[in-house]
Amino acid sequence: MSYLKSREVDFANAERALLAFDFLTLKEIGHRIRGGAPLFGFDSLSTLAIQLEQAALSSDAPKIKILVAEFSQMIRNEKLLLKTEQRPSER
Repeated sequence: MSYLKSREVDFANAERALLAFDFLTLKEIGHRIRGGAPLFGFDSLSTLAIQLEQAALSSDAPKIKILVAEFSQMIRNEKLLLKTEQRPSER
């Protein structure tokens, strides 16, 4: 499974955890992403994951809702960027 595909799974799990106010799962998701994202060149995703982990530690559901939405948008943007980079040159 590709790194971004795994993050899509994390996003779905984060949405479910948020609906259930499962802050422990949200913290774990944030922690996992924080550690792995820089290894794949996704520093901004790592920064977002740190914020998610901190918000989960303080049970800040409104902040987590915003971060999960940003997380979703970031994953979509990265996938579009990768598709664009993989497209053959139009010369």
